[in-house]
Amino acid sequence: MMNKIGIVGAGWRAEMWISVIQKLKDASVAGVLCRREARAAELSARYGVATVRDVAALDALGCDAVLVCVSKQSNCSVSEELLSRGLRVLSETPAGMTAQERARLTQYGADVLQFAEQFPLQPRFAALRSCLERGLIGDVHTVSLSCCHGYHAVALMRALLGTGEAVPAVRAVQIDDPYAETQWRGIPRDGAVHGHDRVLALLAFGGRTALYDFSHAQYFSPVRRTRVLVQGTLGEMSPPGGVRLVGGEAAEFSLHAQYGGQGCDLGAPDLISVSLGGEPVYRNAFYGLRLSEEEIAMASALRRALAAFEGREKGYPASAAALDASIADEIRRSISEQKAE
Repeated sequence: MMNKIGIVGAGWRAEMWISVIQKLKDASVAGVLCRREARAAELSARYGVATVRDVAALDALGCDAVLVCVSKQSNCSVSEELLSRGLRVLSETPAGMTAQERARLTQYGADVLQFAEQFPLQPRFAALRSCLERGLIGDVHTVSLSCCHGYHAVALMRALLGTGEAVPAVRAVQIDDPYAETQWRGIPRDGAVHGHDRVLALLAFGGRTALYDFSHAQYFSPVRRTRVLVQGTLGEMSPPGGVRLVGGEAAEFSLHAQYGGQGCDLGAPDLISVSLGGEPVYRNAFYGLRLSEEEIAMASALRRALAAFEGREKGYPASAAALDASIADEIRRSISEQKAE
């Protein structure tokens, strides 16, 4: 069945969604709500999509679901307006900027409101989670990561630790992290050294612990690498490799990503699967579409939301996204308290 997806928003993230949806076999872009005529004309010319100026016109297109891709400050109000019309909504994160907004959104069921939290769905993290669920390193108790910010990081930490709805105790500090900026979202910069607010936080979920370390410019910096470490009772993993006990002896292991289009393969460069010891622990459901890992995660989030709307799975409802945002707020609050001391 072809799912007609409406999109509200016209920024860089909305463009990414248009590009991803247009590559899918089971979805299409019904139309894009863009209030600026010049920008609407640009999107229409670049992607061949229909554009409208208001919610009523978007509703008239007969969308199966609407993707909300606006500013964080507008997420809640735009989602509520669409929901009031009986439309099913997949919203970008976060789930509201305040506790009041989050409380309002959590009143909506998973069958009408979903959130596009993509980080736990990225192939490298999905493969890592598969290994953890198989008990590869025993009982997981500690996660340390420096790869994404705020509510995204919280979502990933909760997924890797399996803490469910638990609310952690939080302690955080902010330090300066100077490094050269050579690009920002693909736009070259002069390489000058700038200071960056780096946040270090300890999240205690009872017997499980998460360590958070990130500065926002790290997303686009070639001199700041992604770091993820998961530790359990029988070993630890820092993708793509790790160490675990086998027969009482420490044994190293590694994940192997298989791609098409390499060597004499006449196919296009594309992720096929991720394996551990020759056994696949992750398969790319969108192989053949040549999507990046981020795009694979986005497509997975869309497919998950559509399944949740049909009652086939829980998906990522407002309650989960609201918990991510609330814990991220606690990190910011802890920093403010520390600065005030």
